Amino acid sequence: MIKTYRSEIDGLRSLAVIGVIFYHAEIILGSFRIFPGGFLGVDIFFVISGYLITSLILKEYQLKNSFSFKNFYKRRAKRLLPALLLVILVFSIFSYFYLLPIQFEEFIKSSIASIFFFSNVFFHYSGQAYGAQVLSDIPLLHSWSLSVEEQFYILYPIFLVGVAIFIKKNLKAILILGIILSLGFAIIVNINHQSFNFYMLPSRIWEFLFGALLGMNISYLGIDKNNKIKEVSGILGFFIILLSFSFFDDTTKHPSYLTLIPVIGAYLIIQDTNKKNLINRFLSIKSLTYLGLISYSLYLWHHPIFSFAKIIGIEVPIAAVALGAVCIEKHFTLDREMEGPDHRASLEPDELIEMVKSIRNIELALGGSKKVPSKSELKNVSVARKSVCASKGLKKGHVLTEADLIMLRPATGISPMEYKELIGKVLNNSIDANCQFKYSDFV
Repeated sequence: MIKTYRSEIDGLRSLAVIGVIFYHAEIILGSFRIFPGGFLGVDIFFVISGYLITSLILKEYQLKNSFSFKNFYKRRAKRLLPALLLVILVFSIFSYFYLLPIQFEEFIKSSIASIFFFSNVFFHYSGQAYGAQVLSDIPLLHSWSLSVEEQFYILYPIFLVGVAIFIKKNLKAILILGIILSLGFAIIVNINHQSFNFYMLPSRIWEFLFGALLGMNISYLGIDKNNKIKEVSGILGFFIILLSFSFFDDTTKHPSYLTLIPVIGAYLIIQDTNKKNLINRFLSIKSLTYLGLISYSLYLWHHPIFSFAKIIGIEVPIAAVALGAVCIEKHFTLDREMEGPDHRASLEPDELIEMVKSIRNIELALGGSKKVPSKSELKNVSVARKSVCASKGLKKGHVLTEADLIMLRPATGISPMEYKELIGKVLNNSIDANCQFKYSDFV
């Protein structure tokens, strides 16, 4: 039975959401696109969800010999709806000003479908082929996966509790049968009905059930934490996922037998419950678990942000999306009981700055456009800074305030988003004779 928080699961979530965001960001390094198969992050989310919901339901049923459907669905609504409604509200305003009337009408329809968790059905029957364009100009197209997940969450608890009550001993066999039937359905339907196969729950159930097998095994049977085979399997699973992200693309038949590859990769990672093992220690790094904890917000916001940027014709840094999700998540207290004990991560301000800077500089290395200025870049603006300081009447020995720093930002060459996070590094420092800031102040 699961009693403790598994930080590596949030690390796996971060890997999944990074894949999805990089897929939509279309980052090119030379002639090589980074993570053309990053859309498989959604399939990893499905495996994680199947594992978590199964272990949660079985745990409660074991403890109480009953299960509260009311509390379960209440927690789901509390977990999902506040952030989803905010996204829809914000982008409804953007849609009103930037979309054509017919596009705005479609946005409103897709918003309603998203709120009631049938957007996968809506987009299928609207003829929206996911992947026809890597980054769609339909802001809420990504909500299809939330609808698939919620449809599963509505039906599956009833099924699982029924099986636990009446045919408990055959649960594993039933789950395996479900995997075979659903995967077989996906393989057959994909031949002539790719859109239906992509969007609809019957073709995706098997991915959830892979995770459910783990949830059942760990809840009822336990897992040997000292099994070295499982450690090696976890390492193998990690690299399987990375290879899937790197070599799958929009031409890959999906979901199909090929989708077994990343699903098995996620399965191999989750089955290793020993926190001391290599991959679990890596996935438990604080910055990764933090990204995992805000993965829902990251997923919700990234696509409409990128989509409207495409419509308007501007570039949006990945780091800006990450920072925005951090802010949103911190202002919404969302129920995490669905995933076990309270484990909300927190980063100190300096750690948050470093995380955002790291993401931004990685993005630059992969083909982005801006970064935190280097030492030489800061030196090049020293004359401009001196001019600004003089014009504002700032003298040697003046103790910098936040207002001063905001006023001086244009001369530093640092973007407003990054500069705001870096301000704390130079507060209360004195200006020298040349109105020069130390490079170390900004790093």
